[in-house]
Amino acid sequence: MPTLFLAALLLLGADEKKKPKLDLGLKVETGDVPKGEGLAKPKEKKQSTESSATPVDVSWTVVKVQHGKSFMRGPNGAVPSAPYEVSGSGSPFTTEKFTTVVRVKCPQKVNAPIELQVLDQRGNSMMEGSGTIYFRGEKSDESDYTIDWDPTPFRGPGEYTLLVKVAGNNIGTFPFRIIDKNAAKTDARQ
Repeated sequence: MPTLFLAALLLLGADEKKKPKLDLGLKVETGDVPKGEGLAKPKEKKQSTESSATPVDVSWTVVKVQHGKSFMRGPNGAVPSAPYEVSGSGSPFTTEKFTTVVRVKCPQKVNAPIELQVLDQRGNSMMEGSGTIYFRGEKSDESDYTIDWDPTPFRGPGEYTLLVKVAGNNIGTFPFRIIDKNAAKTDARQ
């Protein structure tokens, strides 16, 4: 039985050797194949997700800074619903919750990171917040950035400074006054 099996394998192998090769009429010359000496990989271009504008090309200015308990939005931007002075009370002296709206102008309409800091008389940061100011979809070259401040302890009522930075650049400082709301009530009674 094993010899019959071997004979069948030999016959199958003989049939495969007799098949003619298919000729498509293409001539292939086998010569020297280039080795690629002196070639370098193409360098990948780095794509930046940031604006192509340089800091010299772009300028931001603060048009207006407003504080309030709530704001109404209109065609001219945010407007406080009632006049408001930042106030606080208690021991330790703590501000109330309030909102600040900073209107920024950029003729190039370039979005940028924005930082706000409330500084004491020594330049120490008492409150800070950050985000991004967006000009997309704005019809003018001005846009509002809104930040909600939580109640924050301060050394007391008085004169402080609001520092505004856009794209890491100091854009300006603005007076930031905090009053004692209990002192206002005491003065009214006298």
